[in-house]
Amino acid sequence: MEVKQRKEWIDFLRGIAMLLVIWGHIAKTEYPFFLLTSPFKLPLFFALTGYLFNDRDGNVKEFGKVLLLRIIIPWLLLSLVWLKIGYSVITGNPQNILHHLYSVISGESFWFMPCCILAECIQFFIRKFIKREPIRCLIMVAVSIAGLLMTHFGVGSFALFDVACTAQVFMMFGFLFKSHESFLREKTKPSHIWILLTVYIGLIVLSYFVYPKQIIDVHHNDYYNYAICIPLICISLFLLFIFAPQIKIFPKWIVYVGQNTLVFYMLHYAARTALTKVLGILRVSLPDGEIGYIIMMVYACVTMTVAAWLLNKFLPFAVGKRKMIRKT
Repeated sequence: MEVKQRKEWIDFLRGIAMLLVIWGHIAKTEYPFFLLTSPFKLPLFFALTGYLFNDRDGNVKEFGKVLLLRIIIPWLLLSLVWLKIGYSVITGNPQNILHHLYSVISGESFWFMPCCILAECIQFFIRKFIKREPIRCLIMVAVSIAGLLMTHFGVGSFALFDVACTAQVFMMFGFLFKSHESFLREKTKPSHIWILLTVYIGLIVLSYFVYPKQIIDVHHNDYYNYAICIPLICISLFLLFIFAPQIKIFPKWIVYVGQNTLVFYMLHYAARTALTKVLGILRVSLPDGEIGYIIMMVYACVTMTVAAWLLNKFLPFAVGKRKMIRKT
């Protein structure tokens, strides 16, 4: 029961973060909403990775095998939808294939995937060679600062290596929370939660007036003010990790999204592009503003739910999963 509950709250948080990512790609101008969600939207993915991270007891071969089957192969296979390789061949432009491949591997398209792979590799080797927790945490912080410096000086952008380095501090949060989970849950009182919420809202309001139109952009390693951004990220992650396991009933569809974030992330843009082209042929356009955003969001979620179900059923290896065997 405990294992099932833990898995559900993790998938629930993943699902929420994934839906926020898709909404962000659709409603790019919704600044006030993004100001509230940017402190945890992408850091949450890395923090959950740090919480769940399995270094395979330092076995490089075993770690590489799992990474290859779980992330790398599904990433490349699902990228084929976006690469338009067949289209390039049919139209007599095979040279475009290399360009599309480069855009995927370099992080120009689907930036999170190569960044996530590198972040997990960095985390693995830190855990493999540094066994003492305090020193390990110091190394992670140092690597994160190095990532920020790389971005500042314009280096390390290929496959978003600089962002993968900075993400170590988010993964460290998940790792530390798991290491001290019982203590943190026992010592955190309702009054503490209200205080943290008040501080969070206060910092959001301060950011809104002092840094108008500025949001935390993990993709580009853009943290407009560290004195504001770091507390916002830490508070939001802590509250989510504390609050989520206390939910009694998890919405099953959001949990399902969390279990299939790879499909939702990799394919939702292609589905949206297809709809836009079809509507263009029919000379129909979606309403402007929030109504149009909501229609596109619903469409993307429905199509991705169907796509995830089909892939899980018929091509589970393409999404990094094993084929489920029914019990008799």
